Amino acid sequence: MACIHDIPVHITIGELHDFLAPHVSGISDLHVVQNMDSPHTYSVLVHFRAQHTVDAFVQYYEGRRFNSLESDRCHASHM
Repeated sequence: MACIHDIPVHITIGELHDFLAPHVSGISDLHVVQNMDSPHTYSVLVHFRAQHTVDAFVQYYEGRRFNSLESDRCHASHM
């Protein structure tokens, strides 16, 4: 399992899905979690079909910009 932390709320679930598209085949479930201490962000728990997919996912997404128009970067980590 991995977690994407502190996603800005202006990034919609649809936009997040598009962002995750390169790895969607290895993902089994996504769980959106509201950040109670930061009302302007949310997190997503990502469950995978295989452990090696988690490693590749975190390496690929950590520090990656959500899109070319945003300065916000993805914060992905192992859980």
